[in-house]
Amino acid sequence: TWSLTAEYAPIKTGGLGVVPVDIQDNFVKLGIDTPTFIPMYLQKNKSEFMELPNNEYRYTYNGKTFNLRKAAETTTHVFRNGQTKPEKIEYYVTEESIPDSDKKKTLVFVKSRDYFNDNIYDSTTNAEETERFALFTKSVYKLAKLKVNMALTDPNEKNPKTGISNLKI
Repeated sequence: TWSLTAEYAPIKTGGLGVVPVDIQDNFVKLGIDTPTFIPMYLQKNKSEFMELPNNEYRYTYNGKTFNLRKAAETTTHVFRNGQTKPEKIEYYVTEESIPDSDKKKTLVFVKSRDYFNDNIYDSTTNAEETERFALFTKSVYKLAKLKVNMALTDPNEKNPKTGISNLKI
């Protein structure tokens, strides 16, 4: 089970951002592995993304720091100004401890330079709010499709038949 959310405390604008945290904590305590995906918002004077030595990364939002590792990178095509263009998407993973528990939860930040460089619910100079979150969900779907395809494909077959690479959805 994967969860997607626009807000995840402390990355939030109101009370809604607390709900995904509580849901994920409860799932993990029950033994259900449920990574939560959230856009990596890069707001001026509020957040910072840093590349560190040894393939480590750090994302700070509103004073909270997340130590990350890069999990994947894909390209998703977007339609802008009458033409289709590739948009680089990066996925960064961190594990956070759950309060009053010995368990950890997984957060996956979805980074797009053009789409998440402003406030959570504000349109940017490059994209309207609906387009931003359509890109976010499409990016998570694309990663899920890639992971399922990899899991179902036998690397020893020349023409794998068990993968879903040709499945149209």
